[in-house]
Amino acid sequence: MDEYIQLPDTNCKLVHGFPSSKYPAAAHHQFWGDCIAGHVHKPDEYTARHIDRGQAFTVGCLADIKQMTYANRHPAKLGWRQGWLYGYINSKTGKWNAWNVKNDQGTWLSPMGIL
Repeated sequence: MDEYIQLPDTNCKLVHGFPSSKYPAAAHHQFWGDCIAGHVHKPDEYTARHIDRGQAFTVGCLADIKQMTYANRHPAKLGWRQGWLYGYINSKTGKWNAWNVKNDQGTWLSPMGIL
């Protein structure tokens, strides 16, 4: 599971994702370092507690979660949300940031407000 796509001009990796936990972004950061991960369907973010302030994000999915009946037995499904991620890259410094957008009962919410 060492395959990833390097986000241009940054140290951020785009990964398929696999560690599912109460805090999936932190679990992904432990394994990959700075990264954006899908697959766990739970929007989450993590900022590392060290001088470099690394960060990781997990992203919701755009599927109809109710139709994903294969996971009905798993409590983690209760944390799944529809969502997507947007952000920026400063190509001069390599700094980047991202924000999760989540669907809350038919309303798309971002840190910037209702979309």
